[in-house]
Amino acid sequence: YYSTTGNNANWVQLTSGGWQAGSGTGAWNISWFANNEKTITFDTQGGTGNVSYEAVPGQTLTSPTGSFTKPGYTFNGWNTPARMPNANHTVYANWIPNTYNIAFNGNGSTGGSTGGMTCAYGTAYNLTSNGFTKNGYNFVCWNTNAGGTGTNYNNGASVSNLTTVNNATVTLYAQWAPITYTVKYNPEGGTGTTADSLHTFDQDKALTVNGFSRYGYTFDGWAVTSGGSRAYDNGQTVKNLTNVQGATFDLYARWEPITYYVSYDVNSTSGHSGTMNNSTHQYGIPAQLNYNVYSKLGYTFLGWATSQQGANAGEVTYAD
Repeated sequence: YYSTTGNNANWVQLTSGGWQAGSGTGAWNISWFANNEKTITFDTQGGTGNVSYEAVPGQTLTSPTGSFTKPGYTFNGWNTPARMPNANHTVYANWIPNTYNIAFNGNGSTGGSTGGMTCAYGTAYNLTSNGFTKNGYNFVCWNTNAGGTGTNYNNGASVSNLTTVNNATVTLYAQWAPITYTVKYNPEGGTGTTADSLHTFDQDKALTVNGFSRYGYTFDGWAVTSGGSRAYDNGQTVKNLTNVQGATFDLYARWEPITYYVSYDVNSTSGHSGTMNNSTHQYGIPAQLNYNVYSKLGYTFLGWATSQQGANAGEVTYAD
């Protein structure tokens, strides 16, 4: 083909008889070909490899063949004109951005869900906000590795180009941190101190050893309510008392009254008769003394004293 006007118009096919003008007659000098070779350059637009070849104006053009690649994109041909223009010319590769999917893995979650995403390479997207929950844990971030050794992404972070592979799926794994909470120890009538203890969910830890005391009572472990039954022993190893971050878990001291015995002395060396057994008592709980069964010739029983000296002096601390 050649242009009869020289302005890339009026293209006429070259025949075996020589050059034929679009109008009029006459022959054209074949040297025109050599003098009018032009260069067409193929720009891969960031892909691998550039190619070029020479052509004369009007020549039918074909796109070059070969393997052209660009990370994250699929090659979609060249914007090549049908015929070579009467000038050096550059054509550009057409690239279609690859698409990929993002899947979210709860990585041990106990509830909730997080919807996946479809993304195009070269475009930024905000990650779907985490919808997973895990009992006793706080969500920290996403990671490309379940064990957390990959790349971290914050919740709702802007991301792009997580993979160059078309139709691939990138899985992000939830990362969790156990909650921490405080155990507080209430004396329930005792005195002294018992330091609060800090605990981490899913980790065993011993309760603080009791430091309270109460006159007339012995410590009998911890209850979870005031006046409740024993739930935990002194210094017991516990875990997961609550699943609330920063919570305070209260324990209440339990006290058992001591047991003691009252013995009854006849306070006489002669002229008396009878025997009496000890009586059993608990501290803080009223209980009746045993009735006197002693007798002494020539004497009347007055009551009980807490010392021999007081009894001999006629003091009565407790009546019969």
